[in-house]
Amino acid sequence: MRLVFDRDTLLSSLEKICSIANGKTTFAILSSFLIEVKDGKCSFTATDLSDTMRLSVDAQTDEDGAFLLKAKESLEIIKGLPKGEITLELLSNAIKISCGKFKASLNVSDITEFPKVTISDITSGLKFNSSELKSALGNVAQFASAENARPEFCGVHLEYKFGDKKDAVVTMVATDGHRLAKAELISEDVNAGDPNPDGYIISTKAVIMLAKFFAEEDSILFALEKKKSDNKAIFKGDKITITTSLIAGRYPDFSAVVPDADKNIVVDKNAMMASLKRSALINNKQLVTRIELSKDNINVCSSGQMGSMSDDVECKYDGETVVIGVNPKYLNESLSIVDDSFAVIGVIDCDSPIRIMSETDFDAKNFGTLSVVMPMQL
Repeated sequence: MRLVFDRDTLLSSLEKICSIANGKTTFAILSSFLIEVKDGKCSFTATDLSDTMRLSVDAQTDEDGAFLLKAKESLEIIKGLPKGEITLELLSNAIKISCGKFKASLNVSDITEFPKVTISDITSGLKFNSSELKSALGNVAQFASAENARPEFCGVHLEYKFGDKKDAVVTMVATDGHRLAKAELISEDVNAGDPNPDGYIISTKAVIMLAKFFAEEDSILFALEKKKSDNKAIFKGDKITITTSLIAGRYPDFSAVVPDADKNIVVDKNAMMASLKRSALINNKQLVTRIELSKDNINVCSSGQMGSMSDDVECKYDGETVVIGVNPKYLNESLSIVDDSFAVIGVIDCDSPIRIMSETDFDAKNFGTLSVVMPMQL
């Protein structure tokens, strides 16, 4: 069995595969990935038993077959090779790698030890524009928790409902209990089936892979695979398919956290972010920054071991004065995902959650995409 790859194509594929087969596992066989040729088409498959990735890879082949290669080691070897053609040839118990004057022979693992993973070739589900889905998931996922105390917070909650046309409104939410981000997208309904009213929780790791590796020009088909022991979500693009085990648990009612703010302040996003960044540097690990909202002005004030600062940021506001304590890092991250030059910061009082959204969405009364930050005691 002989395969010929373009070096850059092979390198790009190995970088994706190594996001799963990265050697950080107690099962040595999961550090390898499966190279398979079937009906003249080449694919790479890697799994950590929770997440599985399959890539369709362009290659010249002479026969069908399959073998395993160590992922991380293969990546390091290919990285150091020059541009051009790379040949992999399966011998009796080794893989011969050739590129120009370079030749190597790598031992192969027993293919029967590799988990038998099944990836359904889905044809129905929710169909997304890749760039829109990647952007929404990438923005939301950074608000998920990195701690395992509440597993349902360690992922992105996804739910959908059918619209008037042949489409579906998809809502994605992530929170760590201190801040929350929500995004809405319209997807095409390709016989998706009835949604689960409780929604689905997708691991942050799978979301990051999806946002990183799917091509911008792809359309992405999302479907669910229900099994007795393990329910999975499937994301299928043109040349990549990712399956991921859903996180068990019921997501909290996030709508109760979003405030119906009666005081809305319009501010230049970049100016406010710059001020909050300076505040975070001054207060160091004190975490709390004092923000005073008054007529057409936001006063940002903080103090710490380095000293103290006070900064005024112009805004549009004509309400009563409100003083709120915030974590400057969290508020900055919320502002960073606003897809507009101006943001609207919505508040009720010093004890209520703070809502952040774009001025465009606020003017259009579109509350589908926003974030929320909890206040802190001063």
